Amino acid sequence: MRRYQLIFLLLLFITLKTTSQVNFVFNQQKAESLLASLPTLSGCERISEMNKLAYLFVRRNPDLCDSLLTETLSLIDKFECQNAKATTSYTKGILAYVQGNYTSAYSALYHALDLSQENQDTALMIDTYYHLASLSYFSRTDMQQGINYMKQALELAMKSNDSLRIAQAYAAMGFVSFHSGNGEKGIEMFEKYFSYAKGLSVSRMERALMLASYGDCFELLGDYRKGIDIYLEALAMFDPELVEERALLSQCSAYLGERYLMLGKPDSALFYYHEGMAYARKYYHLFGSMINAVELAKFYKGKSNEFCKIYCDSILFFGEKIESTGSFFGNNQHAHLISASMEIFVPLTPDYKKHLARTAMFNARQILQEIFKDEGNSDAAYASLQASFALHDSIIRYERKEELMEILTRYETDQKEKKILILSQENQLQEMKIRQNSLIIIGMALLVLLIVIMAIILFRQNKIKNENQAILLKQRLFRSQMNPHFIFNAMGNIQSSIINEEPDKAIKYLSKFSKLMRNILEGSLEEKILLAEEISLITNYLDIQKIRFNTKFDYSIVIDEKIDTEAALIPPMLLQPFIENAIEHGINHKESKGNVKVIVKKDRGNMVFEIEDDGVGRTKAKELSQNKNKGHRSYATILTQERIEALNKKQKKKITFAIIDLTDKDGMASGTKVVFEIPIK
Repeated sequence: MRRYQLIFLLLLFITLKTTSQVNFVFNQQKAESLLASLPTLSGCERISEMNKLAYLFVRRNPDLCDSLLTETLSLIDKFECQNAKATTSYTKGILAYVQGNYTSAYSALYHALDLSQENQDTALMIDTYYHLASLSYFSRTDMQQGINYMKQALELAMKSNDSLRIAQAYAAMGFVSFHSGNGEKGIEMFEKYFSYAKGLSVSRMERALMLASYGDCFELLGDYRKGIDIYLEALAMFDPELVEERALLSQCSAYLGERYLMLGKPDSALFYYHEGMAYARKYYHLFGSMINAVELAKFYKGKSNEFCKIYCDSILFFGEKIESTGSFFGNNQHAHLISASMEIFVPLTPDYKKHLARTAMFNARQILQEIFKDEGNSDAAYASLQASFALHDSIIRYERKEELMEILTRYETDQKEKKILILSQENQLQEMKIRQNSLIIIGMALLVLLIVIMAIILFRQNKIKNENQAILLKQRLFRSQMNPHFIFNAMGNIQSSIINEEPDKAIKYLSKFSKLMRNILEGSLEEKILLAEEISLITNYLDIQKIRFNTKFDYSIVIDEKIDTEAALIPPMLLQPFIENAIEHGINHKESKGNVKVIVKKDRGNMVFEIEDDGVGRTKAKELSQNKNKGHRSYATILTQERIEALNKKQKKKITFAIIDLTDKDGMASGTKVVFEIPIK
């Protein structure tokens, strides 16, 4: 599993002040010696020993470490021990770092770097650069900056001929090379590390870890056999009788088993998985038991459902223990010890340990759900599925929380680096800002002025365009209403009445026709007309059409008594096209006598017009019109719709318009209703 490989690789960022320690492995004898000597010391000597003691307790007892550092800071100014201030700030950075408070860690380490440069303390400068590099990696704020810090540390170590720190820098560069996929470069860097470390007092655990990471690089190049051989040599250095090292052996056995599986040797893989379980069992190492159970469950998946279920149950058992306690050890007396390889570098928080446990349990639940489903045990499959959903929700919540912390750390780090840059160039930037602000103000003023001018021009152009469009639509509507066919039929009817010696009928017809023409001509010149004038227009039109169609239809016009027709204003010529459609396309095609009803009423502050006929309906009328006159379109109706759209662009309250197909109780077409709603000012 690549996760275990990554955990091992993280160990390469090893940075220490003394050669007798590896990372944060606790030196009990040294701690006791320092504690015993403190009462006899004073001044700068006491501060120096307190700093060493604080560093020893960084991982084992963070509260004691913090208390020691607080006392140290209170004594530094009193005794004027300025060199100790850099060391104290450095240790405070490490404390914040191992607690996962990356923002505070950056702040303290930057301060330590400044002080160590002032004091020309090269060793502390190297160690601070090392930790800044590690911090850049772990907080995921700036990987490239981390590489730059490491290069600066190596350069300083080479200049000062500090073999220990040179060796550690090469180890870190090996890690960077491997992690970036460059196995050959990684091998080169680790070999340089071994060359420098050969004559140094490097601990057995550090050598073992570096050797294991060296083997990782060969695996990257595809040489699994050599990688395994080197890895086995590294594991042989661990002492299985020591609690912490036995925990690491349990974890490493899972990874070694996976390597054998990749090499096509399942028997060897199975051996190391069981070996890992045995290492974990003695000191009740929950994490080691869980990760080896994970590998065994994966191994038996598809081969043996029974064994697979057993190891999935083991994952759930150990995972639930970790989730409930936040510890990788089941025994409380071991809870403070290193329980995973990554903890040699930085302690894992209880929340992160719970997250790893939930992830393993989620995968186990998924596998169990598949097995139960294949076995036809739907109840068990459903229960596993539900449990996996709950675990998945917890995993997502943790990841979102971590993402937010990462974003916050990156933001605050960027802000601090920007602040440093701004302070170093303050005078130059201030002058530049004044010039830029002046140019920006002038530019913004010109831009605003230009936007205002453009807005005025566009508004006027749009207004003129809408007005022209409205005029054009009225003209086109007027021309459509002055339909030559309608005029010809009307004049024909008048002529027929004269020939048939029906002067009263002819005079009446001619009077109505002339009034209609006058109404249309006057309406075409006005934007709004009185409702009474519009009623007069449609009345004359209906009377003429009724005579023309030889009383084939009756009509009625119903006006709400609340409406003052001599005061209400409406856009002209909106109703006539739809009355024409009702007669020409609805009533005309009907065999029996028809009816056209026009209703005018008030509703919710709007004037509502309804034009209803009991003709053949739109669908039937369309079929008859296409058969009789293919390609026919009701242009008056289309123009009226366009005119409504143009009118709506000029006012806040819109005219609404709808055509409703009427049906009888049998669902057959029984006419058409047109409804207008015109806002009343």
